[in-house]
Amino acid sequence: MTPVLADTGVLYALQVRRDQHFHRATEELGLLKTAGVSVIACQPVLIEAYSLMLYRHGTSHALAFLTTLQQGSSWLSPIVSDTDAAFDLLKRYPDQALSFVDAHLAILSSRLGLAVWTFDAHFERLHTKVWKP
Repeated sequence: MTPVLADTGVLYALQVRRDQHFHRATEELGLLKTAGVSVIACQPVLIEAYSLMLYRHGTSHALAFLTTLQQGSSWLSPIVSDTDAAFDLLKRYPDQALSFVDAHLAILSSRLGLAVWTFDAHFERLHTKVWKP
């Protein structure tokens, strides 16, 4: 089965029980596992998710979060041309509140032909393939 690229919000929600998307993320992860679909976290997402955990929950939670991700997902680093393309994508959508991380995910999705597992609707406006249960 083809893997999916995880967005920051999904990874964060899986670790924080009081997050509004915790139950949805947990249920969808179960569906992915049952289908044999692996989860890939790209480096920009890892950095953003770690920072969220660090500043909202402290160092020990942030490190535990990375350990969980390391055990349960594959990690991917973008190449230089992905970063250039992400910047170009941001410039093409100046009316959208897109993060540089989201732009990287959209570019990686396109280059690798992988869907993004996300709760954010703006990926569809970017014509990014989004994983749906």
